[in-house]
Amino acid sequence: MTMRQGLLLLSIYLFVGSSYAQPGPLVVAVPQAGYPPYIIVNEHGVSGILVEVLRLATAKKLEFHFAPEKRSKLMLDVHKVDARMESPSWVGNANDYLWSEPVVPINDVFVFSKKIPNHFESNQDLKGAQLVTHLGYSYPSLRALFDQAVVQRIDASTEHAMLAALLRNPLGQARAAVMDKLVAQWLIKRNIKFQGQLMFSRRITATAALHIQFANTKHMKELVPKLNAKIRSLKADGTVAKIIHDTLHP
Repeated sequence: MTMRQGLLLLSIYLFVGSSYAQPGPLVVAVPQAGYPPYIIVNEHGVSGILVEVLRLATAKKLEFHFAPEKRSKLMLDVHKVDARMESPSWVGNANDYLWSEPVVPINDVFVFSKKIPNHFESNQDLKGAQLVTHLGYSYPSLRALFDQAVVQRIDASTEHAMLAALLRNPLGQARAAVMDKLVAQWLIKRNIKFQGQLMFSRRITATAALHIQFANTKHMKELVPKLNAKIRSLKADGTVAKIIHDTLHP
């Protein structure tokens, strides 16, 4: 082999190796309406707490596919997408997937009007109360109260509608919405009619950690450990906390 041939083979090897190492897109399924502040979809694109953490944790370009929740699960199962946002606590077959490190906790609290005296801190406070809930959501920690008619469940189709129901309470009844605190804070910050009107209980009714859920493929098995090491680093150095703060208070 001549020196020129050797250099040519080396160049081909380096080119092929470099091309193989270049990160292809990570295809992520997200709901069309997002789930702010965790997933935000607007005219500027897709952002939010989980999205920004994922951007920093991987060198791959993120490619987003919009799909409702049930469809995105099916797409992940047949490997049409690489990832979606979820909590393993909400997935019956969680072991069938790969998961990121927990990114941010969802903490359900009671949100209520400042005009009512009830602060919803004890079960005694809940007797006879109306709880505004999200249509289609289950609330295991409150199921006994619903089943025993200790409280009345009132469904609303969106988190915005849930908060609006708290202000439409002419009789001043004991009424609270069961909602993740960060979601409520996001909505209050961006809707002037909610500002200065609502309070949060100290009591947390349920908590779950949000993760990034990955398809159980060979490629993802190689990627996820590296991604998780980066997420742990981002949490340890305060970057994730800063992303949460900056997302809520732009």
